[in-house]
Amino acid sequence: MAASSVCPRCNQHSESLMHCLRDCDFANQVWSLLTGNSLNHTFFSHYSRQWLISNFSIPENWEDNHWPLYFGIALSCSWRSRNELIFSEI
Repeated sequence: MAASSVCPRCNQHSESLMHCLRDCDFANQVWSLLTGNSLNHTFFSHYSRQWLISNFSIPENWEDNHWPLYFGIALSCSWRSRNELIFSEI
């Protein structure tokens, strides 16, 4: 995705799409803030396709039926933030 395979945010792990959007410490903080730390371990364990499908659906135990919208916006903002970081270094 960039000149280096190391994540530009955490500088610790190889960057993949899932690392960028979910597994990086930066992304973890975003998800925790957005959900008030109410995520369970399955949120961070699904493979990419299942993760996207399950989060673009309204979870049964989620009180707010706007979660798919919040999820999509958070993904978009996280990806944009990552790209701004990468392209500002050029």
